[in-house]
Amino acid sequence: MFGYVQPLKPELKMKEYEAFRGYYCGLCKAIKEKYTNTARFMLNYDCAVLYLLFSSMSDEMPHADRERCIASPFKKKTVIRGECSAYAAAVNMLLGCAKIKDTAVDEKKLYARALLGIYGGVRRRAARNQQELSQEFEKRLAALWELETQRCADIDAVSSEFARLLAAVFSLAPFGFLDDAAKKALWHL
Repeated sequence: MFGYVQPLKPELKMKEYEAFRGYYCGLCKAIKEKYTNTARFMLNYDCAVLYLLFSSMSDEMPHADRERCIASPFKKKTVIRGECSAYAAAVNMLLGCAKIKDTAVDEKKLYARALLGIYGGVRRRAARNQQELSQEFEKRLAALWELETQRCADIDAVSSEFARLLAAVFSLAPFGFLDDAAKKALWHL
């Protein structure tokens, strides 16, 4: 479903990779603060890129600190915090919970069914935080599941629904620095 974006480390300078890791760690911390500590298991690079993209478009100067965390208790890591992290965290939770539900329905995995119960409150909180986006997710995911149920062989039809879901992630972002032209460009992206 998602989770395929990864940085091409050999092409990045050390400072660029450190900055990317800072956004990744900042998103992880935002997930912990807005949702739960265990929700950080759903953290992915896709939403870190989303956070980085919106931060780069914002006039706000993100705040960088060196902090320890559960993944790195002895060595401090760069953590970049900014206004866009909460939105990226909500998107991460909505996509992560949708992926778990997809696994539970398609593969009938017991662990996925258990995770649905564990992360149900997280999904509801993310849906409350981003109501319009959540409604669009429900609509697009229902259309995707309908295509799967019909065993649709048209890859373009399936891809189109998921593309509309991702377009909503960009075009429904609640930031004042995004005017209609920017939202339209992001929708096409």
